[in-house]
Amino acid sequence: MGVINNAIFIHREHSLFESPQKKNQKTFEQKLQVARKHLSMEENGFNYLPGITNLIFAPYEGYKVVRRIGAAAKVRDHESLKDQSVRCSQLFFAFSGAVGATMSYSEALFKRTSSYYLPAIACGTSVVALMVCFLEGIMESIGLARQIVFYRSPLMRFSRFLIKNQDIFEQKPYQFIKELQKELTLLATEKLSEREHHKTRELISKALRMECPGLTNFYAKELHLLSSTILAKTFAKKYFDYIDVSKVVNLERRVGIRLCNELDKKLNKLAQKTLSMEPQKARQSGKKISQIFQQLNEQAIKKMLVYIVGIFAVIITAATIILGLGSGVGIPVIAGLLIAGLSISIARHCILHGTYYQNGWAFHFKDCLPSWLIDKVDHQRQKNLYQTQ
Repeated sequence: MGVINNAIFIHREHSLFESPQKKNQKTFEQKLQVARKHLSMEENGFNYLPGITNLIFAPYEGYKVVRRIGAAAKVRDHESLKDQSVRCSQLFFAFSGAVGATMSYSEALFKRTSSYYLPAIACGTSVVALMVCFLEGIMESIGLARQIVFYRSPLMRFSRFLIKNQDIFEQKPYQFIKELQKELTLLATEKLSEREHHKTRELISKALRMECPGLTNFYAKELHLLSSTILAKTFAKKYFDYIDVSKVVNLERRVGIRLCNELDKKLNKLAQKTLSMEPQKARQSGKKISQIFQQLNEQAIKKMLVYIVGIFAVIITAATIILGLGSGVGIPVIAGLLIAGLSISIARHCILHGTYYQNGWAFHFKDCLPSWLIDKVDHQRQKNLYQTQ
């Protein structure tokens, strides 16, 4: 009877210990859903460029920006708050420019205003349009700078080092161990897993004192596996602590929601499997960790490419507006630059939706189309298939 009572007491104590953690995780997931629903996640892929269409799109985008600011404040996402504040100012200028352009065109068409005021209205509209381009350029440049900082962070650098040496560390084990010692020093700013980090340091010291090539090779294998464990555990601890929602959302902005979910589900499990007593299972887990971080680096590079293309689109559009203010440039040149800027903006959208959201460097044209058009095509295809059968 006493054993049963003790078992019940232990079960209750264990339940009380787990319940706050589950409650915190549930609250975290709810906040994350709010953040994903409303915050800026590069939804359409096109640059926010000046034009008459902003009469329609600017108010709608303004409504979404206000909701995103509220959601960002709720989950304390400071990065999104800054971004959406700039976007709000940009939409104000975009709408003002669209109103000015509409007035300019209508007055020139119906000749309700003397020719004296038309140049002033056109000049004011161009200045406002340049402000839209300037703010868009700031947004793209800030996004690129954040992406570069993430790509060059100690953890990402360490992941590239392990990927680079995945298949060749056995050929030059001593060189690998020396380079690993340097890379671990650069990781001093991160909160590393103490147990694996201490063990790695000890193994490095032993390996560097060894003169037997066979033992050095053995230590190199163990160190590569331990380094993969350190990388996976440290990355999971940094971004998936189930406390700060903004960490996860910021990571999603860098590498996408799909890969972020995969990291959350697999990293800790794979890190535990690398510590397995079965060498085959441990090596397979180490390779899987390298594959995940290979995808992580690819996603970071693709997102940088998206921002670079966006900056080019903004520069060409701004150049078109500036040249339009002068009288020495012909209409064909301005029209050509305008088409080029629009084409590059479309290319940004295609890179984002056709490549960035896919595995590897594959390109899916279908994902670049609007969702309503994709649904319509799929519905028509199913209808035709049904009629054929």
